[in-house]
Parts: sequence; C-alpha cells; structure tokens
Amino acid sequence: YIDYTDLATQITAGCTDDYQHLKAIYEWVCKNIDYDFSNSIHRADSCLAMRKGVCQAYCELFYRIAQPLNIRVEPIDGYAKGIDGRIGKDGHTWLFAYTQEKRGILLDPTWGAGGLVDGRYQKSPNCWTWFNVEPEWMLLTHYPNLDVYQLIDQPITMRQFRDLPMPNQLWREYGLDAKKLFRLAKDNTLSLPVFYNGGENQF
Repeated sequence: YIDYTDLATQITAGCTDDYQHLKAIYEWVCKNIDYDFSNSIHRADSCLAMRKGVCQAYCELFYRIAQPLNIRVEPIDGYAKGIDGRIGKDGHTWLFAYTQEKRGILLDPTWGAGGLVDGRYQKSPNCWTWFNVEPEWMLLTHYPNLDVYQLIDQPITMRQFRDLPMPNQLWREYGLDAKKLFRLAKDNTLSLPVFYNGGENQF
C-alpha cells in the first residue's frame, strides 16, 4: 500500500485552493500516465509504478493523490462513445471532483491524457479539453450509470444518448455554447459545425 502524501504535496506545491489542486493533479496524471492496451492495470499502485493503466486506474490514481489533500473525488462509472460514435461495450470511468462543499467539476483524465491517432496511442496536445467539462458537453460522449451524475435538470435515457451526434472536441475548444448545442442535438435540429485542419474551408 503506497502513501501518496509526498507525491500529492510535490504535485500541488504552490496551489492555494482546491480548484488549483485539482488542476495540478489532473495535469500530472495526464502527462505522466499512458493508456494500458493490455487491459491489465486497473489499480492506482500498479498504475503509478508502471506509469500506465486503464480508465479505472487513472481515476483511482487521481483519487488517491487527492485524498491526502482532503479533496473529495467520486468515480463515475458508465459508458462512453468511441471515435466512431459507437458506445463501448466494456464501460468507462471518469470523475466528479468537489471544489466546494456542494459544488464540483467533471473531468476525464484518461481521455485528457491521449488517445488513438491513426491506430497508435498519442499523448493529447491539449489535456484541458477534458477538465472542468460542462455537463452538456460530457453527455454527448459519456453516459453515467447514475442519473445524478448527468448534472442536468431532465436526465436523458441511454437511447437518447445513443442518438446524440458525436462531437468534435474542437467544438468545445472554439467556445461553442454547450447548453444550446446539447438542446439542439437532443431535439435533432442541430446543424453540425465543421472544422478543417488548415483553418479554412476546403472545397
């Protein structure tokens, strides 16, 4: 059993509030942990030792680092869509972290760390896409087993989730309105924005 106190103190040096602590932990996990495609590393201690793990390991490691700092972190189990928009059969785990007593943020350190690009794992150039994610953005790709973690007034069903379009992560990076986009997607009236690699329309 590993004591994470020293690591937590090192990672969060200079942080002054829980939100800054969470940002520091998230950035460290994203930069230092790779995905385990052998699907064998599920626990925090092994994840830290091997510097890789599956989503449960990412989230347990995050939780264990936050624990000595008295920051409450809750794992969220559910399902996520792959790049092709299909829901993965094996399930997925992400996090809700408290910044105040009854308030907090959604984050996914596994997706923030990186993903498959042309069949090969690559670290993400922008891990912050999956930190402090608006509930509506998260629901386009992540469906929690417990409705309470949807964090919206009227929870959607799995069938509705399945029918939602797969977003481009640039939608969020370009500052599109999550609530409006989610409502249009849910009502099936969304005209999907398109982004091109060169930043210009290509015909």
